[in-house]
This record gives sequence, C-alpha cells and structure tokens, in this order.
Amino acid sequence: MLNTSSSIVAIIEEAPAQGLFELTFSNSKTHGMHPLQTHHCQGVLYDSGHVHLDTQYIQVTQFASLSQMCEYLDQFGYFKVNWQEET
Repeated sequence: MLNTSSSIVAIIEEAPAQGLFELTFSNSKTHGMHPLQTHHCQGVLYDSGHVHLDTQYIQVTQFASLSQMCEYLDQFGYFKVNWQEET
C-alpha cells in the first residue's frame, strides 16, 4: 500500500501541536535488487513544527515540518505515523 496525497494530508491534519509518534516506513519504491525492508522508529514533533526521527536507516532525520518529512518519506515508499497518547 502506497501513500496518497490524501493520506499525507490526513497525517498532517491529525497531528497534535506537538508530541511523540511511532513511524513505520519501507523502501518499497527504491529497493530494486535489494530486499524489501520495513523499519520502525520513534519521532518527535516539536511545538515549533520541527520534526526529529530517531533512526539510522535514512540519511535525513531532521525536518522543518511534518509535511516536509512526509514528502521525504514518500519517495521511498509506504510510511505510517502512529501518534502516542499523552499520559
């Protein structure tokens, strides 16, 4: 399943002003001769709008906005954001 522009819009619209999230992403668009891989990591959306991903599987881990992160991840393949509830 690949992301569509409407699913990216939904991710952005459902985002809190700030918070932690779990990210699942794959290399389904770019794997070529390499095996398909799915990775999981944690991320944080700061109240400034900046995003940081805690992963070693992609080169860029800092983004100016959530939409910039979505656009970057979309070039590789499927991704899903699961917002963590505040406790």
